[in-house]
Amino acid sequence: MTRYYIHQSARTDVAWHTEYNWFRTRATGTNGRDVVGQLFFTGIDFAL
Repeated sequence: MTRYYIHQSARTDVAWHTEYNWFRTRATGTNGRDVVGQLFFTGIDFAL
């Protein structure tokens, strides 16, 4: 996960962050196979 603060002051914050996740669960798929997944998330947070 990465986070970059676009603007910071005593009253407000704006942050942009991204996250990438790769995962595998063993023996949970069809015929006992592994299930593999990927996730990419990006967002902007505004805080007052």
